[in-house]
Amino acid sequence: MLGSLLLLATSMMTAPSIDDPLAPARRGLIRCSIPDTARKTCRTFGRYSLKSGDRYLVDVRGLTTNDGLVIEYRASGAVERGAICLTLTENIIGQAQFIKSGVTLTNAALAAARQRTIDFLYPLLGKKICSRDRRDGTGTRAEVSVDDARIPELDKPVRWISEGDGYTIAPPDGEAI
Repeated sequence: MLGSLLLLATSMMTAPSIDDPLAPARRGLIRCSIPDTARKTCRTFGRYSLKSGDRYLVDVRGLTTNDGLVIEYRASGAVERGAICLTLTENIIGQAQFIKSGVTLTNAALAAARQRTIDFLYPLLGKKICSRDRRDGTGTRAEVSVDDARIPELDKPVRWISEGDGYTIAPPDGEAI
């Protein structure tokens, strides 16, 4: 779930970075986290709306866990030193929508889903989370840092896709819902 919310991935060693991390968004593309090109699936979609300067809004839709629970939220952030950064807050999760089997959760089910997500993300809430894309031999990975400290275990593959490419939200191959 954490990776889904962060939209990120790869290793900093010698891989070249991407100069303008939101250049694909400027062309109308959607950021796909943990893509499976054969199945045309992503764990998470991030749709960026560029604002003034290096600021942006991102609408995120993705799986929180492999039980099929989907979260939708909006966050604002900025590009800093070539990385896509935002601060995830309890307020963002508190305003998020959660969907299960195509039905938007309400009342007690919604409150429970929000609280589970807040509890899970508690160590990251209020911290600056950044993703720096790096090209490697197989594609692009997002390298994640939290409050400027690299957290390689949060890295994952990413891909920019077009609305018409036919991708859907699903867990990576081999992970059941």
